[in-house]
Amino acid sequence: PGLLLGSAGCLGVITAAVVRIHPLPERLERDSLRFPNWDQGVSFLRQVGQLPRALKPAACRLLDSTELTLAQILREELIVDGGDAFGQPSSAAALVVLEGSAEEVAAQRHELTSLAKVCRGVWTGADVGEVFHQMNFVVPYLRDLGMDHDLLLDSLQLTLPWSRLQPNLWPCILQVASAEHRRLRLPGALKLWKSL
Repeated sequence: PGLLLGSAGCLGVITAAVVRIHPLPERLERDSLRFPNWDQGVSFLRQVGQLPRALKPAACRLLDSTELTLAQILREELIVDGGDAFGQPSSAAALVVLEGSAEEVAAQRHELTSLAKVCRGVWTGADVGEVFHQMNFVVPYLRDLGMDHDLLLDSLQLTLPWSRLQPNLWPCILQVASAEHRRLRLPGALKLWKSL
């Protein structure tokens, strides 16, 4: 067995591995979609999860307004009219990665556009998608920076099937995390954001 240490502090023991080699895709596009609120974004992701494999994006992640605000702070060119990174104080954004042949990418984009329209989503452009992709590499270092200034930052990740993603799940997580924060008498405030 091998040992694996993840960048988020996860420890794993490798007992077996299968390596598959795939050719690089002809096209790779990063983009993002804005939704007026979190629930509309979740509805979009549920529908994306039901697409046939050939039409699914290579990656799709939903960010809440808090994470969008963090992106705004780190990349000031995303500031729009005093709201979050999309000009709305409660919006959500889906980051998508499309890959394959030119025809496959066009078909994926067409299908996602149809689904987004139902959920009141609009494309925001490749530049915004690229900025949010870069956020994946920045956020882990914020934890280290915070520790240098007596701030505790970490991520909580939860994996569950779509059928268990209920509207009251996030308030329950907040309630339990807040109670533990108080029980442990940790200093400062607890601030959580969510992404799917």
